[in-house]
Amino acid sequence: MNNKKILDFQTIAVDFDGTLCYSKWPELGQPNLALIEYLQEWGYAFVLILAFIFS
Repeated sequence: MNNKKILDFQTIAVDFDGTLCYSKWPELGQPNLALIEYLQEWGYAFVLILAFIFS
């Protein structure tokens, strides 16, 4: 029996602050729903990767 699942989606890297969300660090604003819905319609999945640089 084959228990492997095939994930059929595309992945794209998109900046969070100022792109997916109307804000600039450290503020968190409203989501850019138009862009999110557009990317979802094209079949893109979202993986948030957050990087913080501390000095």
